[in-house]
Amino acid sequence: MKKMTVKWWVLVLAVMMVISLTACSQPAPAPAPEPAPAEANPVEEGSTELEDVTAKVGIIYSMSGGGSALGNAQATGAQLAIDEINRNGGIVTADKRIMLEAVVRDDETAVDVSVRRFRELTQDEQVDLLVGGTFAHISSALSEQVRQNPIFFMATNGVPEEFFHKDTKASTSLCIVGSTVSSGRSAAAYVANEIKPAKVVLLLPDYAYGHDQEKGAMAVFANYPEIEVVTMYSTVGAADMTPYLINARNEQPDLLMMGQWGNDAINILKQTEELGLNQDMDIWFNWLVNVFATGLPPEALDGVTTQMLWYHNMEGFRDAEVVTASNVFTEAWLQVDNDPPDPYAMAAYMGVMEMARGIELANSIESNAVYAALMANPDFNSMNGPAKWRVDGRPEYRYWPYVVVGKGADERDDMMWDFATVVDAYEGDEFLPPLSELGY
Repeated sequence: MKKMTVKWWVLVLAVMMVISLTACSQPAPAPAPEPAPAEANPVEEGSTELEDVTAKVGIIYSMSGGGSALGNAQATGAQLAIDEINRNGGIVTADKRIMLEAVVRDDETAVDVSVRRFRELTQDEQVDLLVGGTFAHISSALSEQVRQNPIFFMATNGVPEEFFHKDTKASTSLCIVGSTVSSGRSAAAYVANEIKPAKVVLLLPDYAYGHDQEKGAMAVFANYPEIEVVTMYSTVGAADMTPYLINARNEQPDLLMMGQWGNDAINILKQTEELGLNQDMDIWFNWLVNVFATGLPPEALDGVTTQMLWYHNMEGFRDAEVVTASNVFTEAWLQVDNDPPDPYAMAAYMGVMEMARGIELANSIESNAVYAALMANPDFNSMNGPAKWRVDGRPEYRYWPYVVVGKGADERDDMMWDFATVVDAYEGDEFLPPLSELGY
């Protein structure tokens, strides 16, 4: 097989080897500024001329409605990857030069709309492959469509565990992020092994996302009987979180573990600081993204330990390969957007890059072939370190996730974007359920 021609990504991989979410559509995000045209890969003398092929890639994210803050960033990340691949001559295989054409749709943060958009993309636009997913329930709906109408689908957000179960998994669906259960599993594993509190209160949102976190956390905490765990739930959409926080404080825990989403995340972290709970216990937040962090005053995040899939400033992290790859991606991102990339934008970018790797390996844009090629060649490098696809359709990363600590105002160089420091990463296998539990 010839060398991958996605030049930027090859550069990152080389460095890494040296050191180890009209009314039917939305326009694609603005492409990166065009540099001088890249030289096409030459055809060796005497070789067969390459066949020019165009692969249509459906991109479906929540670019309006409740998921728009994340969905637009994800769409930009996917488009950035496609632009880079095309600018560098496409995906060159032994006998083909494959260019990627993005066909973008907005699911409007609604399941019924996402199903219509899926049908538009697959039936009307006849896309060859699909990348998307901003909210878990929409990715689940898309994967169910893929079960009925197989197409290669790369989900780039956290999804329910059922996405991966052998009895319910679509045969050509992958998810480059993993499950919402895993955020609870990794949180519990890190807390139990590194912080070692005697008593933990889990204060989680009372819907599927929170229930998944509890399921994951309790599966891990069961292995640490010396830690007392009390579970509480907050009502979704409650503006006043203080009754729940007061109940948590009354339990006198050593650590308060929370995991709300959206405005609930912002409200509960603000009110945690206003009540002074950080003076009485450690504050841990299960999953942070840029849109939450930038909606908080610095004092509400100051000293809070939280997990992130990835952070745009990885400087100081112990793995120089990850730092280099992250810096290159962030610099490329800032050519098309003034604000630093969200972790889920990075995931969308990586999802497209892994799809492209599958195309190259398969020498094909046929969905089953691309999926099979990735399963047969599961190892890849990422901004979460070395990774390997599992048979259930998700990667096992070396670093999943990163552990960051929020910064106060006097620590920040930029009041909005310099909101955390990466202090560690979870390295272990407890963040993933055993394959035997999933029917494999």
